Formats: sequence, structure tokens, C-alpha cells
Amino acid sequence: TQVSCTTPSVQEAQLVSISLSLNGQDFSPFFYEDLFYYFPTPEIFEIYPRGGPAESGGHALVRGKGFLNSAGILCRVGVAVTTGTFVNDTFVKCVIPQIQRKIYSQTVESLGIQPEILPDSFAVYPVQAYPIEISVDGQTFSDSGIKYTYYSTPVLDQIVPNSGAKSALTTVAIINGANFRNDFGGPFCRFAGVGATKAVFMSDRS
Repeated sequence: TQVSCTTPSVQEAQLVSISLSLNGQDFSPFFYEDLFYYFPTPEIFEIYPRGGPAESGGHALVRGKGFLNSAGILCRVGVAVTTGTFVNDTFVKCVIPQIQRKIYSQTVESLGIQPEILPDSFAVYPVQAYPIEISVDGQTFSDSGIKYTYYSTPVLDQIVPNSGAKSALTTVAIINGANFRNDFGGPFCRFAGVGATKAVFMSDRS
């Protein structure tokens, strides 16, 4: 009741009809007219953001062309395949997978925060850049080579001074830690979980 057909390549997007033969010569006169659609191979031009922390997942907005409003849209980051959401024919929103386990400091653990529980199938990958590609049919992926860069999550060890007047807009706080970078549009600081203030990058530790 089922057969599996490998589609031949074509030069341009088009609707084609399908018929079936059992001997390779005599094809059934009963065919499905304009049933199969050859779509253009998706292309990726850029992604935003271009990178994110390896210890947590997230989303990236992918800009390109050849995107279709399909329920089978998938994103692939390296070898990890995730779901994608069609925005329009120029943008797709991709789920970015987590590739490293979170490491909790003694200070965080002392607050009673429970470590995350990951599934047994969770796979750890090196912290580096990986190609991100799009598939609109769940099988054929783009081959654009645009990369999403994972980085180690910034660690905050100390803030000096650790207090300031509530009405002062010019208080400068120096934050010391590790894994600081300035190649992704930041860094940014957030106080009380609200907004984002552009910070001045001094070194990878402050």
C-alpha cells in the first residue's frame, strides 16, 4: 500500500505531476496532476544574535530567502536538529539547543537553588561555532555555512561599589569575573531584572 520514491533534481521551482510504473516502462494513466512541489533551496544570509551561552538554550532569528510556511520547518545547529517557526518568507525563528551542563557556584548553591535536571539523551558538545541551517520539508537542509557561536556563560565574582544612591544616574560599578566578551554587541548590564544598560568592556575579566 506504500512506495517510496526518490525525487530527481530540477533546475527551478515548479509543480509536477506524479505517475507510477511497476516495470519501469508502462506508467499508470492515473496520475496526480500538479501534486509535488519543487521548492527553492533555502539560503541563509545572517542570524541574530550571532551567538549565545553554551550552558542555556535560546532562540535565533534567521534571515534568508526560500522559506515556506510549512509545519515541517527544522533548524540544525551543528548536528543538533531543533524546531523552527516560520515568520515570513525572509525570517525563521530557530530554537538554539543547550550544549553544556550548567555549573553552579557555591554562592548559588547556598541559596538553595536546585541544579537543572537534563534528560538522559542530553548530548555535550565543544564550546565553539557551528553552522546553522534550515529545512522547510524536514529532510533537505540549506548549505549556507553561516555559523552560530557558542560561548561560555559570563561569571560574576565581585561588584565594586556594591551600592549606590537610588537617584544617581552616574554611579559606575566595576564587575569582576570571567568569560567576558565584546564581540556580540555587548556587554550589557541588567539591574533588578529590568532593561539593559550598555557596559564598557575592559578585559575578559572586568
